[in-house]
Amino acid sequence: MLLEEIVNLNQWFIDNEKRHGAITKLNKLLSILKSNISVRAPNNRNQQIQIQPFTEEKRAAVEAVKKFNFSELSTDQIECLKLHDAVKHMGPEAAEYLMNVFREEGHDLAYLAAEVTTAHQAISAAKSKITAASNAVSPYSEAVNSVDYLTDKARFSIIFRDGVKVDSLKDLEKRSKEWSAIMHGLGIALGVPPSEFKVLGARNGSLIVDLYMCAAAIVPIGFILNRSLAILERFALSIRRMDEIFELDIDDPAFKHIEQQIKATSEDYFNTKKLISAKKIADEVLDDIECDEEKRAEADTFLQNSIKKILNHLRKGGDLDAFVPHSHIEDESEDDAANNKTAQAVKLIDEYRHKRLELSEDLLKLLEHFDFEDEEEAEE
Repeated sequence: MLLEEIVNLNQWFIDNEKRHGAITKLNKLLSILKSNISVRAPNNRNQQIQIQPFTEEKRAAVEAVKKFNFSELSTDQIECLKLHDAVKHMGPEAAEYLMNVFREEGHDLAYLAAEVTTAHQAISAAKSKITAASNAVSPYSEAVNSVDYLTDKARFSIIFRDGVKVDSLKDLEKRSKEWSAIMHGLGIALGVPPSEFKVLGARNGSLIVDLYMCAAAIVPIGFILNRSLAILERFALSIRRMDEIFELDIDDPAFKHIEQQIKATSEDYFNTKKLISAKKIADEVLDDIECDEEKRAEADTFLQNSIKKILNHLRKGGDLDAFVPHSHIEDESEDDAANNKTAQAVKLIDEYRHKRLELSEDLLKLLEHFDFEDEEEAEE
């Protein structure tokens, strides 16, 4: 996780509280509930105190909880919220649960107070801890963001985690070979010397490696990222539909053979889809860069292999990112064609990032059933 993600998560919390006030409104509702419990207590002889209505406070708190939007956050930021058990008390589902509690247990003030307390404490604790963490890492985040390679150069970032994490020197050697082959293939296809993809630096304990992205590669890489993620998303959705159709009970042996058949069919489908999609993406990229016909066959082979490896990296839980300084779009030293290319790249990369945030965890888990290894990996 990047340092700036903690800082941004803290700001997300601040902005949500400022706009919707979930913590404040939950606390107000809780105060009324506790006051009413005190009034109803058997040892309270002051019969002049009336039960306070809390309908408006309940609606306000539920509506504020509903406003939390996780699509604005990265997977790592959501994991931070899970650490404090806050996720289950935030968003539309949490709001619906809380409203149902009030419908079903409206007579039991103690139970209602306990439920509201749980939600309030979880969200408050998460906000407090994240604020403390943000205050601690802010100076380091600012220092990292001030480094030249993070601000003034287009870059391609390789993120190693989950099935492609680096835990040992052997992992490091394997990942290095994989990405050396991928970038070599892209370089050959795009007419860029592989040496042009220089390592700018490593971040987050070397879990992220940033490569300099030369101008000729910016639009093709943005396009490949966008299309690759779309392929994985469509495949995962097709697997989910099959699971929903059969509604398999995995623990029942009677369904085992059906489950195995579905997996085998899905693997065959994806392997075919991968080959067809890699070919189609490669053709579109080579058309766009107007690749010479005499070089096209070789470029096509290298590019398809790189695209299949990129699909493999994404499927195993790794991530990719790219960055193009927006200031480059209106650089007066560049001609209109160069500016148009940069604007196109920025649009493609923004679309990729948006899709990545929306790709839910359950879809990613469905993909873990399948092995997308390239042919040369299988031979090793």
